[in-house]
Amino acid sequence: MQLLVRPEPYEDESLESYLLRLSSANFLESYPLLSGSIREWLWENDRDAASAFPLALSQINIYHAKQSSSFRIRAIRLVESLTGLERLPLLKLAILNSSDKYGNGLSAVVRNGVFTPRCFLRSDGIPVCPHCLAESSYIRQHWHFLHYSACVEHECVLLERCPACKATLNYLDHEQIGTCTCGFELKSASVESADCDALTLSQIVVGHISNTESALSSEPSLSIRYGALLWYYLRRNKGLETDKKIEPAGLKGALEYFSRWPESLKNELQGCGDTAEQRLIAGFNKTSFQHVFGNMVLSASHFPSEHVSQNFILDEVLSFLEALVLDNPKTKRANIADVLLSVAEVAVVLATSHEQVYRLYQEGFLELSLRLPSKTKLGSHTPAFYLRQVFEFRAAHGQPSPQAQNAYLSGW
Repeated sequence: MQLLVRPEPYEDESLESYLLRLSSANFLESYPLLSGSIREWLWENDRDAASAFPLALSQINIYHAKQSSSFRIRAIRLVESLTGLERLPLLKLAILNSSDKYGNGLSAVVRNGVFTPRCFLRSDGIPVCPHCLAESSYIRQHWHFLHYSACVEHECVLLERCPACKATLNYLDHEQIGTCTCGFELKSASVESADCDALTLSQIVVGHISNTESALSSEPSLSIRYGALLWYYLRRNKGLETDKKIEPAGLKGALEYFSRWPESLKNELQGCGDTAEQRLIAGFNKTSFQHVFGNMVLSASHFPSEHVSQNFILDEVLSFLEALVLDNPKTKRANIADVLLSVAEVAVVLATSHEQVYRLYQEGFLELSLRLPSKTKLGSHTPAFYLRQVFEFRAAHGQPSPQAQNAYLSGW
């Protein structure tokens, strides 16, 4: 099998869009004819790869694979060779699973080195910009993102439903780029102008520099921009929707919040501290950090980078806590700097592993606030270490190095 025509891919094109155009360029009436032929060819050459190659366009992207993702990558690589001398760019366009996590352990996917929270990917429909389709008939990858709702080129709202039949647009299901299943030409649809906030947020999503002064727009890394938006969403909405997707309306206040950065964060943390005594059940030295400040440290721990130099939110959280310890020196009566961190939180503060934290208290560098029964291992989320002592240890050893995991003690 050989594909004689190789159309040039667009840099921002989705893998599924390119496969549809590849099918059409090689005079195949539908995508199932292409995928069926590829499956038969793979079956003759590599049965493991053939089993991992789906026939449906909606399942072709690599991040949909679970146990067989490596086989699907192998299958895609074999398909890349079907045009002879110059290989197809399928893996460059693909979205891959990633072992990296965003805050709260949420999965990430990666495309061309850019990490995106998986919960940001659309699944129920893919909206389009009619003006973009009129200029070049292909699907832009950022149309797949829930936090992209306005076309930054034409400053209009993306079209989610067919104006003729009112069906939700999803080219992955009906396998057509420029038309609806009813035959309506999408490039001829009229669209509304986008409001300023939706347009600014979409500019941030695709890496454009907006006119709005914001910690998001000044951050050059798209991966960190997405992480900051997810962090804000989880802080404001107390988790994801039932289908494990974000609700775009939940990002409505993000622009204002990050335009006042870092004062917005400092005011939030200061408010938690000011009202802490009203919520206390026991003394500060017997109260967990999360009881006072919530899940602030762990939720900011991956963007997906763990290190503060690549994570502006974690950098500000740690700066605030460092100042909190300095402003509340040790006294006979416990104060807010004596709240208790867990192993997981200490690991984030010290930019090290859980195992290193266990070593630090076993070797006497960190004091436990509780007495453990013999042969009992401290749980990773049990409040046990004084905030004050952890930051004093951090200061004594200087700022953590840029390594992902710092080792304060050598191995056993």
